[in-house]
Order: sequence, then C-alpha cells, then structure tokens
Amino acid sequence: MKNHDYNFSGGNHLRRIGATYYVCYLHSLNKDSNEKRWQKIKTKDQRNKVIIKHSSFCKLWLTEISKMKKVSTNSMGLTVSEVNNYADELLKIPSVKFK
Repeated sequence: MKNHDYNFSGGNHLRRIGATYYVCYLHSLNKDSNEKRWQKIKTKDQRNKVIIKHSSFCKLWLTEISKMKKVSTNSMGLTVSEVNNYADELLKIPSVKFK
C-alpha cells in the first residue's frame, strides 16, 4: 500500500487506513451491504480498529476524500470517481455506522 500525506486534521490516521479502503468499508456498512471489495484486504482488521478509534474525523475525512483528484492504485479496483461518489453518498447520511 502506498501511503499519502494528508494535510488535514487526523490525516496521519487516514494515511494508515487508506482513503479508498475507508470509503469502501463505510459504504458497505451504510449504503450497500453487497459491497465486499474491502474484505479481501489482509490488514482489514487493523484498519477497522483505526476507523472506529478515530470516528470523530468522519465528516472531515469524507469531505476531503470527495474532493480528491486521484487515489493510489488499490487492489479493490475502485476508481477515483467511485471513491468520490462513495464519499459524497456517505456525507448525506446523518449518522454513519462504523461497525
């Protein structure tokens, strides 16, 4: 996994999770339970713990992710458009679930 530096609050934690993983996982929990691409990531358990621990950054991270112009190559196969759209959809949910 190639890490990015995110220059916003909590960005060091999001870097450990990955923006693509973050939106894919939350999209699965909150919008489409058929979205399972995040499950093939070997480090998913560690990433999910970081997501839960830092849930207070959710709206900020989703806002920043929705504006990203590119994402790292990811084994989940999500495009930047999908990542942006997932973030936008999640921002419309009043209370995002984290597990």
